[in-house]
Amino acid sequence: MKNSTIIYKLIILILAILNVFQAFLVYQFKNNSDHSVKKSFTADVIDSLSVNDTVLLNEIFEIAERSSDKKINTNVRLLTSYGDTLSLSELLGDKAKLVFDFEHIGCKTCFDQEMNRIINYSGIIGQDNIIYISKYQSKREWVVLEKKYGISIYSKEVEKFGLPVEDGYYPYIFVIDDNAKSQGLYIPTTLFYSMGNLYYSIVYNKYFNPSDTH
Repeated sequence: MKNSTIIYKLIILILAILNVFQAFLVYQFKNNSDHSVKKSFTADVIDSLSVNDTVLLNEIFEIAERSSDKKINTNVRLLTSYGDTLSLSELLGDKAKLVFDFEHIGCKTCFDQEMNRIINYSGIIGQDNIIYISKYQSKREWVVLEKKYGISIYSKEVEKFGLPVEDGYYPYIFVIDDNAKSQGLYIPTTLFYSMGNLYYSIVYNKYFNPSDTH
């Protein structure tokens, strides 16, 4: 009974983050045919909880909720590793984009895991639909990471997107929808690593599935 209560509360918290498509998340969780994902997710929930974990999660969920459904500053100037600049609006066009901002990395292993996962998902989401944001002191480090993953990484010059999460020190992932609003902001954490698989599945079906009729 205790474990069921914990899981129920965490599902409610997840829904708070993914408030744009809450009903879809519930459907996916109840009807997902990949039982290994649900089993792994449940195990993570039960095995990872502690007082410190709860405090951290409350902080993460609160800032994620405040950063969702916000109008994005599309005039943000982005710098490339070659020294060129362009505006965020030039990258967006009129389609939704998934943004991974990893300017702040507290855990190198966690970052590598998340980057590998998002690169894998880019095969179905579309690499052109993902924008990678970071900041580097060394141009060499910048270029090496681009070559390692086969991606372009941009750096914000001065302006910000206009999200509360930018005032923290988390890597974060979110969708900029076709109205230039932030949706479904997600902060990766090793506490519930398998939750990310569900997150990318939902993001794909909501924003990048060519057969979607929404």
